Amino acid sequence: MRTSSEPYLALCSSDDCPKSLDLFSGCGLMSFGLRRMLRPGGFCEIDPGARAVLERRMEDGSLPHGPVWPDVRALTGADVRAEIGDVDIVTGSFPCQDLSTAGVNKGLLGTRSTLFADMVRLAGELDAQYMVMENVTGKGRAAP
Repeated sequence: MRTSSEPYLALCSSDDCPKSLDLFSGCGLMSFGLRRMLRPGGFCEIDPGARAVLERRMEDGSLPHGPVWPDVRALTGADVRAEIGDVDIVTGSFPCQDLSTAGVNKGLLGTRSTLFADMVRLAGELDAQYMVMENVTGKGRAAP
């Protein structure tokens, strides 16, 4: 992910910068892309392979070090605060299989897309000021 030999470079590396919690992290591309605006505090990703990539990105300096929780459904605001303190922004790209026009078209009621509710729950438990979400076209559709 790095394009140079420099370690993770962020314009927002001080305590004055908004701290984020990156949910559905994958390999950390949202945090990497927002590195000039946010200070990632922790990550949450269920896939073991993606978690291994996150750990490697922390080791090579592409991402800042932080805890990587395995399951958003079990994660609580208290867990997050105990490890990284207050969070200003919750970011995430929740699963799209139920929402994509190429998928099963179950909308926000699908098994995977309901994980969106955990993102909202955590933002509330953390009193986060903002949420940044990324997903596919069709995300607002109701189930057929």
